Amino acid sequence: MDSSAPCILVPFSFSEYSFQAGRIAFYWAEKMNATLLFLHVTTEKELAPLELQVDKVKEQYINEIDSKKLPDISFEFHLKQGVIEEEIKRYDKKLHPILVIMGTRDKKQKQLDLIGSVTAEVMEQIKTPVLAIPNEIFLKPLEHIKEIAFATSLGKNYLLNYDKGMQFFKQYTGNIHLLHVIETDEIENKEAYDIKQQKMQDLLDKARLAYPQANITAKFIEPTQSRARELNFYAETNQTDLIVVKKSNRMWLLNKLLFASTAQNLVFHAETALLVI
Repeated sequence: MDSSAPCILVPFSFSEYSFQAGRIAFYWAEKMNATLLFLHVTTEKELAPLELQVDKVKEQYINEIDSKKLPDISFEFHLKQGVIEEEIKRYDKKLHPILVIMGTRDKKQKQLDLIGSVTAEVMEQIKTPVLAIPNEIFLKPLEHIKEIAFATSLGKNYLLNYDKGMQFFKQYTGNIHLLHVIETDEIENKEAYDIKQQKMQDLLDKARLAYPQANITAKFIEPTQSRARELNFYAETNQTDLIVVKKSNRMWLLNKLLFASTAQNLVFHAETALLVI
């Protein structure tokens, strides 16, 4: 593997959803001129049986590359003993990947949260962007993604955060929808509402100027339910391929996700991929 090339880190669990996320990682690596590092972490003391599994997975990916089902991207597997969240954090600090891609469980398996407790914890504890891909979907290669919802709080550094998120979509030609779910105090306070409207217009103008090839729109969503549910509803009704959540949104959104299934039922639709910047 070329140590000078950008790297995408792919935590791997030998599950079908993990294998599917690996496939998607090949396409993202191709567009980002990156290599792939698959990481499996185990608490087992004996690694030999797992090494055989790793060889089988590598062989399957190589076969798909040879048959042109996957792009020819340099990749390797690392097998480590330890706690998965801690090892991901260690690799993140060591390798400085440009992206972490993680598959998540299907609906029937998700008991505590919708995107997986490991994925949620990783998102909380590392600075690298994380792409969470539900098992039920095959996220399209970047050039075929048509609908992106970009959630924004319009808080501090909202323009800078948008630029950070758009690093993944520099040549994107589809539709980007800037979304802000209005706070109750913004609805009741005309001055606060007007400030948010001006911020959204500034963001829209900046985005259209910087990315003229994309069709960019802006929308305020008046809440009738929680913010996370509003984004979920928008994704469902607008056939959204990907929801992008900027760092400023991370805390409230992940809190919603972590407690959704017991406190609020479903928050995010399992068929929507989530990119946390």
